[in-house]
Amino acid sequence: MNLKRDAMGRVWAFLSLLSISAALVFSACGENSDADGDNGDGDTTCTPGEKTCVGNEVSQCSADGQWVFDEDCGSLKCAGGECIDDSDPCNDFDCSLHGECLKRKNGEPYCFCNSGYHANSDFTECLLDGTDGDADTEEDIDYDYELNSCEGDGPVRCEMLGWMDGCVQFDCADGMEKVSRHSAADGYGFCGGPDNMWCVKCTDKVNGGVKGCDRPWPVETTPEGWHELRYDTVRGYLKDDPAWSDKLKAGEKRLSQFSIADGIVGLADVEGNYAVWCHSASGRLFLYDIANNWSEELDAPDEMVNLCYNVTIENKRIYTAGHKVDESSWDIFEIDIEKKLYRNLRSFTGEAIGMMQIQAEGGNAVWEQEGEIALLNLDTKQFSIITDDSMGQYRNSPYVTDRYVIWSNADSNTQNREIRLYDISNGAHSILAPESQESRINRLYPVVNDTYAAWGNILDDVPEGVEPTELILYKLSEGKEEKIETTGQAARPFLDGQRLFWDEGARIRIRDLDREETIKITDETVVGGQFAPRASGRWLIYSDQLRFPYPDETTIKVGSDVILFDLCTLDWYKDEEMCTDSE
Repeated sequence: MNLKRDAMGRVWAFLSLLSISAALVFSACGENSDADGDNGDGDTTCTPGEKTCVGNEVSQCSADGQWVFDEDCGSLKCAGGECIDDSDPCNDFDCSLHGECLKRKNGEPYCFCNSGYHANSDFTECLLDGTDGDADTEEDIDYDYELNSCEGDGPVRCEMLGWMDGCVQFDCADGMEKVSRHSAADGYGFCGGPDNMWCVKCTDKVNGGVKGCDRPWPVETTPEGWHELRYDTVRGYLKDDPAWSDKLKAGEKRLSQFSIADGIVGLADVEGNYAVWCHSASGRLFLYDIANNWSEELDAPDEMVNLCYNVTIENKRIYTAGHKVDESSWDIFEIDIEKKLYRNLRSFTGEAIGMMQIQAEGGNAVWEQEGEIALLNLDTKQFSIITDDSMGQYRNSPYVTDRYVIWSNADSNTQNREIRLYDISNGAHSILAPESQESRINRLYPVVNDTYAAWGNILDDVPEGVEPTELILYKLSEGKEEKIETTGQAARPFLDGQRLFWDEGARIRIRDLDREETIKITDETVVGGQFAPRASGRWLIYSDQLRFPYPDETTIKVGSDVILFDLCTLDWYKDEEMCTDSE
């Protein structure tokens, strides 16, 4: 029975193959011999407007359902009802037989030359090292890179191939510059690493930046307690997109071009040449190098660590309040911007259930820790808690300088707060504004420098139609409060020398205390709302909501952008040293 069943099976298989072959032959013959679509019974087999290939010609279905000739593809290939060029662009590149034709991400071909050769100005030929391919021009426009003698054996230069589209690295070997590395033909790349001399390969683009990047330079031994940051995070040069660049006003730069996803942005900070901010909800931390227009996400390799809940920057170091993903413990993290290393400061600060609202200035850092105010000297790492239960139950929004710590303090009613000041030099406490004994005053977001303190008041008992907020400037030497004139809801003041900034009615204001004048940084012509300004020299940074579209990968439609503003665009400051200094 089994032999019989096997024999019958082979017969049926043979007959099935014959039927399939006949159908294929009939179909092929029908397509090529009956281009008008008639199947022999006079019925149409196409939908008006539909296109197909007949040999190397395009046929289109007419309005009455008949196939008609449309065009001859000639040297092109007919596929899917259209003429396409399926030739390899590298067919036209022989690279002078001294290299290999590769294709960039956009399909553009270029010559990657063998050792001892270099590409000309348009990357179509490979020239012998030392050969000048543009001798007839006054300037060197080819890519011989003056390949002459060099010293050492490491990288001597790295050249970009386009806007994050690739890079070529030149090492010194046997006393001559040689091509040693290039970004992958199917990826992206940029010049990074020590002195930007290393060709970094990346796998993906994200809203103009790149991610999935490698780290080609040798691993160095890190100091005890320090760890390297991840290098495969999002990074890149910022490039304004015409889709939203018209929403920027003169002097503004949108920093959060590929980092708006995952929740509300916490306070941003700026110092010197660097700006920093983080998404408190996700722990994502971002750094922007202003001079080099370079932004990158900083992240710990430990997936259980949210590196950033609040952030500040001081003397080229970033300090964050971060925590375990499950928030089981919190730490203060220190990040070396130049070396891209990080460490937690638990050995100095101890372990805590909660650490937040960190801010650093003048060699000190301060934060709220389990209801108290913590102070850390960043040089000596001397740590102390400067408050106790005798000062009440609630303390928040601490701010520090080289001499003072200021914060908002409450005994039992969080809607009736006082402003306290601590002198680091002598350990003395003082109250700048006591709790109100009449109607409640909620005093928030205090700041201080050597001359002034400032904060915002929220009044509890005001007549209907009267703005319930006030902006207070306090002169330390006189012990006097001055109410700054405002017309809308005022909050989050910031002092930078003789300049007072704040947000008012979702717009940014600046008052020059020497001029005794106030002007608007943003006004009603700017879409959205701006708030939480901070400044350093010529740079002002603030958060922005509802002005720009969210990037494609955004999953939570709530968030804030980060905007950098150049104060040198203002007539007040354009002739000052900070704006005229070439450095």
